[in-house]
Amino acid sequence: CRDAASGVASAVRDSEMVRSEWAVPDGTPAWDLAMRALPIVLAADPRAHVEATELIHRAVECDPRDPISLSLAAWCHGLRAGHHFASNAAAEREAARRFASDAAALPACGALTDTMLSAACMLVHDLDASERHARRALAVDGASAWGWGRLAWVHAYRGETAMAIECCRIAQTVTRADPLGYIWSIGIAAANFELGSYCDAVGWYRRALSAQPKAIWINRFLAAALALVGDRDGAQHSLASLHCALPGLTIGQVRSGLPHTPFFLDRLAEGLAAAGMPHS
Repeated sequence: CRDAASGVASAVRDSEMVRSEWAVPDGTPAWDLAMRALPIVLAADPRAHVEATELIHRAVECDPRDPISLSLAAWCHGLRAGHHFASNAAAEREAARRFASDAAALPACGALTDTMLSAACMLVHDLDASERHARRALAVDGASAWGWGRLAWVHAYRGETAMAIECCRIAQTVTRADPLGYIWSIGIAAANFELGSYCDAVGWYRRALSAQPKAIWINRFLAAALALVGDRDGAQHSLASLHCALPGLTIGQVRSGLPHTPFFLDRLAEGLAAAGMPHS
């Protein structure tokens, strides 16, 4: 009962955060279904993402022209592709593109929609579109932690490490109690990994995983970073945790998941191979 109450409180808190930050009207079936799905999407828990997808699809069925439901659907399918939550990553990316296109075509898009569309476009490897949506969100609300965080990831994936870290710091400062705060920690970790500062990367990946233990996919980066600093036991333990949630994951699949730079992906592959992940 205590766990259930905690889950409800968390969902309400997350929904209230969105409502207050973006002043989105509630009370519609599509809104209610989207807000039930939102905490699951925020946690990026591979075990629960099927439920989130079902809720979001029901929201879209209730209102096929609701930009929030469409953009959340795009984000959800993008996560399923980028983080290996589904067996057919190509189909998930195509679904993400389709929902994103439908949402972007609507005249009533706002900061919340643009922020989620930024995440979705990023996960289908369209960094230019991701940056456009992030900057549009920030033009509406310059104090949006999610907007700054998405812009941070655009810089991180392009290898612009200083700007990535700066934008992550802004996101962390703007909203201290943010359910996506762990993502900004991963952004700082990724920037350090790009710089070859693997000890610092390990610290930030561990901080992110501590903040959101359900995001087990973080271990694909943590295991590689641990291997690259010579902690083979730690790397193998991290990899074992990853394979419990995502069995059969290969280096080839990890390389194709997210739009990191070639240098980042090469070192990631090197670290994962040293930790014991198969190439294919």
